Amino acid sequence: MQNIENEKKLWAFFDLDYTLIKTDSYIPFLLGWFYRHPWRILFMLTLPVSILRYVIEKRERVYIKTAFLRAFMKGARKDAVEKYAVNFWRKFWTDKKNQTVIDRLIELKKSGYKIYIISGSFYFYTQYLNEYLPVDGIIGTKAEFFRDRVTGYVTGINCLGLEKVVRIQSDLGVRLSEITYEAFSDCRSDAPLMLYAKSAWLVKKNEIIRWPENYQT
Repeated sequence: MQNIENEKKLWAFFDLDYTLIKTDSYIPFLLGWFYRHPWRILFMLTLPVSILRYVIEKRERVYIKTAFLRAFMKGARKDAVEKYAVNFWRKFWTDKKNQTVIDRLIELKKSGYKIYIISGSFYFYTQYLNEYLPVDGIIGTKAEFFRDRVTGYVTGINCLGLEKVVRIQSDLGVRLSEITYEAFSDCRSDAPLMLYAKSAWLVKKNEIIRWPENYQT
């Protein structure tokens, strides 16, 4: 019965950075935290080495993502992070939102679509976007917390590329090949998500165009 109900629903999946917002959110989020905790500059001394290793050794993106998280926020208390995240979005969302894409999201919501943000950004700070958008849920990369403090590592797999498909199917209990959905992203790494979409859309700043054929990673 559940599968039949899911097949009848309409779904839409939206990337976050450079899609629903006009820029990256992760680095501004970390810089805002640093502004409030300038003493953490001592932990950033190893960042140049991590960046060099990322470039020279061609490490996966999760390597540099966690390197920055450890440098900026390792040991931060969960309650303090949550409070900061709420305040971060109040101004950042107003300044950086991509109204063209948001209008399309709202239009689909009014048409009865189930709306989800699916992002490689960390869930611990993107989870508050339901304050600004009529979404049914948010899926993102999971950061590890130990005793309610940031460890600087990822729990599970970085939510990019094929992992977005895996997370949607596991978290929502659907198979993308069996449902009707639209997908929006700026990034070619999201090609696996576009594979079964009824309508696949590429976001280029304020423009939404059809996802190009063979637009692969």
